[in-house]
Amino acid sequence: MRPERQARAVLVAGLLSLACASSGPPAPGAAPERPVSRHADVYLVPIGTTLPGIVDHLIGFYREKLGLEVVAARAAPFDASLYDPLRKQLIAEQLVYLLEVWCEGLSSNPSAIFVGITANDIYARGRHTPYVYAYQDGGRYAVVSSARLTDGPRRASPEPARSRLRKIVTQAIGMLYYDLPLKDDPHSVLSARVATVEAIDAIDESTLERDILAADAARFR
Repeated sequence: MRPERQARAVLVAGLLSLACASSGPPAPGAAPERPVSRHADVYLVPIGTTLPGIVDHLIGFYREKLGLEVVAARAAPFDASLYDPLRKQLIAEQLVYLLEVWCEGLSSNPSAIFVGITANDIYARGRHTPYVYAYQDGGRYAVVSSARLTDGPRRASPEPARSRLRKIVTQAIGMLYYDLPLKDDPHSVLSARVATVEAIDAIDESTLERDILAADAARFR
């Protein structure tokens, strides 16, 4: 069996085991899980550690700015097959496959997309770069990481990372949900130039209405 298929088989087996283990009644005193809407537009799925409060922040932001129904899905399980011990990073392709398996049957909205959120460092086997900020399958699934978006060795303030991660998530939504192409404009929320933190900082979020909402509306005139 090829290594990629073997890793996926291990991941699926692990997910099935976790699903069976968690199917019993909740522990006494545990807070009940909130039901997840089956008709949402965007599902945010925490994977591993995340920036504090980032999921709720993103939900509020996109509801206000884009009018989308954005909800938090149940956190995906952290499985050993996601991790490359030699590089000490998570594997982007495995994370996307995790989303595909974990979110299967979650939504009845055929246009819905699923975005995994993590603070763990990630890389893509199919790219010749030491890390990636985001990775997507070109369909309905993407994963984004805040690991390289922080300022300073002590990472005292989460705000710069939160702002940068939001810009990366906006790109994923623009490409996957609205099916819009990237632009050769360093200030656009759909800028194709996001290889560095400095390039992400140059993105002007006031272009969101012009480059996503207006561009999307123009296609139906």
